[in-house]
Amino acid sequence: MSNDYEEYRRALIFQKRETIVHVSTNREDFFWCNGLLLEVANDYFVIKDRKDGKEHLILFSELKKPIEKFKEVGE
Repeated sequence: MSNDYEEYRRALIFQKRETIVHVSTNREDFFWCNGLLLEVANDYFVIKDRKDGKEHLILFSELKKPIEKFKEVGE
């Protein structure tokens, strides 16, 4: 199975549990975000930033690292 499929499955679990997650991308601007997953599709997801409330569409193929549960600094 591809990494994108594994990340898709992880994203579905995080979305169902309404877990705040951390994502980082390998885009040129090295985008990262902490928030809730609003939508999960086969090749992308939409995340709502927990600080500013903006929604971002991210392709699974753009992920630098696996989606992970958000942890406050110092936890």
